[in-house]
Amino acid sequence: MKLIFALIALVVLFGCGKEPDTIRFGIMPSLDAIPMLVAEERGYFEAHGVSVELQPFYSAADRDAAFIAGELDGIIGDLVALGLYREGGLDVQATGATTGEFILLGNSTTGLKGQSIIISYNTATEMVLDLMLKAAGLRTGDITQVEVAAIPARLEMVREGQADSLLIPEPFATVGESAGLHRIATSSGMGFNPFITLFKTEAILEKEEQLRAFFAAYDQAVDYLNNTPQSEYIDSVIERTGFPEELQGILVLPVFSHNALPEPSDVQLAMEWLSQQGLISQQLGFDELISPISFP
Repeated sequence: MKLIFALIALVVLFGCGKEPDTIRFGIMPSLDAIPMLVAEERGYFEAHGVSVELQPFYSAADRDAAFIAGELDGIIGDLVALGLYREGGLDVQATGATTGEFILLGNSTTGLKGQSIIISYNTATEMVLDLMLKAAGLRTGDITQVEVAAIPARLEMVREGQADSLLIPEPFATVGESAGLHRIATSSGMGFNPFITLFKTEAILEKEEQLRAFFAAYDQAVDYLNNTPQSEYIDSVIERTGFPEELQGILVLPVFSHNALPEPSDVQLAMEWLSQQGLISQQLGFDELISPISFP
């Protein structure tokens, strides 16, 4: 996350020069991007009277750089990133929880003690792994942590036996399971959801009506996804999100939720972890981290 802190210091030097009424939103190839893509494809944004520019990123570092430089109003992120952004001086707030999940996959299900587990340091994956270890009565010293940033590389290493387990989000966990890896634990199984949408506070205040329309279209897309046979849209979803082709025929989407603020307990848990890790200097409260305006 050093890139985040370095770039934040440069934000004031750049101007966007963009059309103010357009919502510019950064997405990654993840499950929680699907409602946005469906809302765009089916014309829901347009029907609700809002101009939305979805900008795809395949690297979290590239997405963060664009967000910090002022090229985006908001992004799909997580609670750990929210705390790190605020620590770095970027005024952002959570606008809703999204539908996602981290899954721990391994070559066996014999237990975590003594295993080598692939994660990415100072991220939500490291936090979720710490929670999983705690639930299993273990400590960080009981395993070997291996840092690998790229998800495809993590999968390949475990497939080839270079590590025992890895923690990844869906839909990539489905790819791992199709290759013979075993599901060990999930973030949802622990009752924790770190996935959120977050916007710059300036955008929340200046584009309130546009954001209301944005999330109304999002909720309409959620209704479509939850009430339409998956066969009618899954091919388009896989193509537009950039999911691996091997997901054709095996990906099962979750029940998506309407936009709602993240649970206060999840926010507190993330901030406590960041503080314990020495990644933030002060632990911000729920009201400081959450949008003052509720959407929709």
